[in-house]
Amino acid sequence: MLVREPLDLMPKKTVARIMPHPDKMAQFRRLGWFGRKLFASDLWHLNRRTVALAFLNGIFWACMPIPMQMLAAALTALVIRCNVPISVG
Repeated sequence: MLVREPLDLMPKKTVARIMPHPDKMAQFRRLGWFGRKLFASDLWHLNRRTVALAFLNGIFWACMPIPMQMLAAALTALVIRCNVPISVG
């Protein structure tokens, strides 16, 4: 008899596996003073509030016809305290 697993509506483990680890990203020296604020653990945590805000932030900056949209999305993610990788990606 074939047993199926229940469908997971938010594949949290899959997204967490794909996202870069903050410790690995913190090794980049080019980030300087920006790095400490960028790699706060609450900005990389997946929960409903931070993901929703990050998606909104990313869509907003994607619609703006300006250069360096990813940088603007990352800076805004720091200000509103939402998930940085989802906001930028």
